[in-house]
Amino acid sequence: MNRAVSDYNKNYNRDWKVACYIRLSKEDVRGSVVESESITNQRNLLLRYLDDNNLLLTKEYVDDGVSGTTFDRPQFNAMIEDIEHGLINMVITKDMSRLGRDYIQAGHYMEQYFPSKNVRYISLLDNIDTFLDSSNNDIAPFKAILNEMYSRDKSKSIRSVLKGKKEQGLFLGKVAPYGYRKSEENKHKLVVDSIAALVVEEIFELFLNGYGCHQIARLLSERQTPIPSVHNNISVGNAGKSYGLWSHTGIRRILRNEVYVGTLVQSKYKKLNYKSKKLLSVDENLWIKTVNAHEAIISKDVFNRAQRLLDATAHLKPSKHRYLLSGLLKCHDCGSYISLTKKNAKSGQIYGRCGRYIQFHKFGLCTPHSFNYTKLEVQIIGLLRELCLKYLDAEYMSSIAASAKSEKTNREAKIKLLEIEVNKIQAKLDMLYDDRLNGVITIDHFKSLSQKANADSDRLKEQMNTLKTNAETTHNKNEQENFIKEFLALETPTQALMAQLIDRVEVKQGHEFDIYFSFKELQSLMKQG
Repeated sequence: MNRAVSDYNKNYNRDWKVACYIRLSKEDVRGSVVESESITNQRNLLLRYLDDNNLLLTKEYVDDGVSGTTFDRPQFNAMIEDIEHGLINMVITKDMSRLGRDYIQAGHYMEQYFPSKNVRYISLLDNIDTFLDSSNNDIAPFKAILNEMYSRDKSKSIRSVLKGKKEQGLFLGKVAPYGYRKSEENKHKLVVDSIAALVVEEIFELFLNGYGCHQIARLLSERQTPIPSVHNNISVGNAGKSYGLWSHTGIRRILRNEVYVGTLVQSKYKKLNYKSKKLLSVDENLWIKTVNAHEAIISKDVFNRAQRLLDATAHLKPSKHRYLLSGLLKCHDCGSYISLTKKNAKSGQIYGRCGRYIQFHKFGLCTPHSFNYTKLEVQIIGLLRELCLKYLDAEYMSSIAASAKSEKTNREAKIKLLEIEVNKIQAKLDMLYDDRLNGVITIDHFKSLSQKANADSDRLKEQMNTLKTNAETTHNKNEQENFIKEFLALETPTQALMAQLIDRVEVKQGHEFDIYFSFKELQSLMKQG
């Protein structure tokens, strides 16, 4: 709102072309669609000053809901442009923090830019006037630093609150992941979007049935299934003309997203600092995960199968042909993946060669390791079928069950003993702290003893975590049985199932190979011959 300039009864000082700059931080805005009350308060304060000093307002600039940590603000930029054109030669703010909370930038405008343009700057509550020889002007840099410290502390406080909410399993994203929508009752809770959820289910099903990410993307695009961004627009009533084209990266992103098993993963990125909008990737160990945060669309079994198949085929180039052992074959000598090609369309025979040899054979790297893939596949399926039948043998099943039970008992006993030792160390630390407070031991002695105790505690905790991790990563006996029974029931197993049973197949020169299974029981049977 510009002040009327038609009141000529006062003796205005017309040498000054006055700009009133008003800003309200975005953290203080509470979603009101009307002009913020704080803006009105700032305006009234500035206009009273103009009246008291017979100054005439030339123009008012208002940035409502814009952070002071950035100087890229619409109205602030407009004011600078007017200064460049000679329309403004005095800038007044309520206080320095309204000008900005970045002390380097604020100092630049107050001490360099405004003086170079012969612009007078006044901060009312700070008693700063750059055209006066005042001691208040000398402390302006310190006030600018305090303003920035306030912003930094406030940013830390906000981040702490947001982190707490994420740890509670509250969804804080702007847009719900594809397949979900925000609950109408609670915007921090995800609920299943029935339409998009069907597409997510189909993507996983197609992938586990041998379709590649490129093939799935092409299928959905041809069907004109709306891509996630278009679907979100449709769901809020803004239907677009185009359905969009699905990409293989988008499909892979969906297949990798744990949200579909009910796990909420947040804090994968963070800002460079409170003044920057640049995002940095966060180490996966620091992600905030909440299991069972919402209803799952995909079962954990299906999701885990997809992850193993994704890992096995991650290096493969897009191809029309996906073979049963694609991604599982490696060169025994150099470790590179085996490349598969169909040499004869009529016979249908497929051949494999070392990928490194194909690319660098001119430099004498590795050897061809050429072999008939079709025959190898038949051999491996036969061998796997034989081992799976042995695995289901009652006597062998009984022996591995007893072994697994014994391992579990020993592991649980070790974890319990380690927990007792950790508790003893914690009790010792408490006693050391009491002795230090009572003056029984010196600070240096306390530091030395407590450092050793903490190191011992960390070492024991690491051992506990290793035992617990081993327990979590050990394949469930029933899950193994299900995979093996599924394999035996199928005349032709799927690529996804093979990726569950086989870790890798190392092909040697001379058509020999070593096979490594995902289940140690199958590997043991293999060694037994």
